[in-house]
Amino acid sequence: MAHAPLLRTNTAPVFQSTLSGTGGLQQDSMNNAPRTSQLSGSTAFAGSSSSLNSLSSGATVVPGQNGGPVIATTNIINQKADASRSLYQICVSLKQRLAQVPNFEPFLEQLDPTDPVDPLWNLFRSGYPLLVIYNSLQPPEPLRVDDPNASEAKKSKIAIFKFVQACMKELQVPPTESFVITDLMGNDTSGFVKVTQVVNYVLDLAEQRGLLLQQHLYPEDEPMAAPGGSQMSYRDHIVKELVDTERKYVQDLENLHDLKKSLEQKGAIPGDIVHQIFLNINAILDFQRRFLIRVETTNSMPKVAQRWGAPFCFYEDAFDIYQPFIANQRKAAQIANQVFDKIQLSEHPVAADFNTLDGFLLKPMQRLVKYPLLLKASFDSIPCPAPPTDDDDPQDLHKKSEDAETRNDLMSGCEAAERVLHKANEAVNRDLLDEALEELINRVDDWKSHKVESFGKLLLHGVYGVITGKSDQEKDYEIYLFECILLCCKEASPNKSKDKKDKSRTSGPRLRNRNTKLQLKGRIFMTNVTDIVSLSKPGSHSVQIWWKGDPGVENFTIKFLNEEMMKKWAVGLETQRKENAPRLSTSPDGIAADFAWTRDHAGGLENPYLQQDDDDDEDYGPATAPAQFPVPSNSTVGSMPPIGDWGQRAFTGRHRKGTASTIPTADSSSAPQPTDDG
Repeated sequence: MAHAPLLRTNTAPVFQSTLSGTGGLQQDSMNNAPRTSQLSGSTAFAGSSSSLNSLSSGATVVPGQNGGPVIATTNIINQKADASRSLYQICVSLKQRLAQVPNFEPFLEQLDPTDPVDPLWNLFRSGYPLLVIYNSLQPPEPLRVDDPNASEAKKSKIAIFKFVQACMKELQVPPTESFVITDLMGNDTSGFVKVTQVVNYVLDLAEQRGLLLQQHLYPEDEPMAAPGGSQMSYRDHIVKELVDTERKYVQDLENLHDLKKSLEQKGAIPGDIVHQIFLNINAILDFQRRFLIRVETTNSMPKVAQRWGAPFCFYEDAFDIYQPFIANQRKAAQIANQVFDKIQLSEHPVAADFNTLDGFLLKPMQRLVKYPLLLKASFDSIPCPAPPTDDDDPQDLHKKSEDAETRNDLMSGCEAAERVLHKANEAVNRDLLDEALEELINRVDDWKSHKVESFGKLLLHGVYGVITGKSDQEKDYEIYLFECILLCCKEASPNKSKDKKDKSRTSGPRLRNRNTKLQLKGRIFMTNVTDIVSLSKPGSHSVQIWWKGDPGVENFTIKFLNEEMMKKWAVGLETQRKENAPRLSTSPDGIAADFAWTRDHAGGLENPYLQQDDDDDEDYGPATAPAQFPVPSNSTVGSMPPIGDWGQRAFTGRHRKGTASTIPTADSSSAPQPTDDG
């Protein structure tokens, strides 16, 4: 397969004796323009409905002087992608150079022409090709393996060792710029990149000494000029952007990974701090190089054979490797900011200032956001083929078939990329919720005999205005929705809040004070929630929660600032209501069964929702429905006896969907007896 011509720039290792320790990259000062990395809310990034143009690569800008135009800086984060730095192009170029090595042609005949990376990697693993490459320098003593009794695997390792040893001893390659046997024999692309750098360095020396064969291009190998006057289509531009930005992204990951290595080598900050900032960047870089190889392989195919959705479907599960890094990004930025003065001692261009480092830490999530946008734009660029007709000639039918297949491929890829992004957002949400739960545990002094580990996972939380059933006065509560329970908490303060008498609120809920202790003011078990009613109108977005209380039905209303948040809570509450809803045993005519034990003992059951507190006006009281909400039409709710003790019992363990272990049934031999409650 013919590959596009490329210009090989600097693929040799960067040695301290000739270039700076940062790979020759010039470190430029950068402005301190603000850049936000702290995630607000519980979602990191929106879905693919965002504008493609709004997700640029994050160039760093400096405000102009005296209100002048904004000026982009010459910073490493703005560095253009260098195609020759991708592993795919490195291997394509290296194969071309190896054709000039004397006696190397038999090895090249073993390579698969459609895959420039893995076959070359496996070839070098055999060891002998490295000896031929080194011997092209015509050393006084050519390298060879002189152990006929050794196994082939051992001979390969001996050959690799001799090559590395000769490069360091005879060619003065520093150990830090060389590679070890495990770099070549392992599966980490970062290790193989080191191998290609050393091999290219040896070839550079052979070329300088005039020891390589002269290569003559055959007519079919010469680059073909684009047809005169031809223009790229919209889809061609999208494909070009996908390939170019993918190369740029991998280059950014390499720069971030290089900073990590520099910090580890110089010991500027402790190793555990390095890990907390960069986490699994090594694995992400390795995966992304492999993904780029697939992208560039697709790009090398004829246009009609390109299937851009296939790489995203193939690697969908492998993208899970991003979740820990993206969930940790917010904390990583905070830690990096705290020790940034020490990070700057590395004199690495990625650490030019904190904004630059922060920008690199944000790159992975930004890339996942952009994938669905690129695929959707490519999908939209292909017109939907019309149904085949009897008048279609074979060429038209073939074209319609190709368009339909391409659209299906892109749609599948876009859906896979959307799922990857969704899982990444879920990882961020989970990290934020775990942090909120830890904070809640530390802030509440009196859990009133409840065990937090029995609540299930924390699903939603926030500070919202609440109107209880006994008053139309809105007060702020910190609300936490768990799988099994809904908690309403209020800041514990020795003095009454002055805004209690203010019934005309317009500014929304107050900001959270994370250092203030909390009091439990309301606890509703999801097993007892009967209805979730949402109402949205201009300027008012509310969710009303109805539950079985003492006596009858009680309710309260949560006020939200926007419809999106209201819907999120309404869906979350309704989902948990259904998950925790007990199955009531019914008689054949559909009327709920009423058992003697229930009738005899229901009257004395304690209501678990009533809070004994000095501040009585903040606790939930008798149910009175606000005028804007109708009373639920559940006829079975009003006829249910008080279930306070059931609520307590249902909460002793995690409630599983479909179980009704706390509700006695007609055919249950283990129905509670009077003595059981004691």
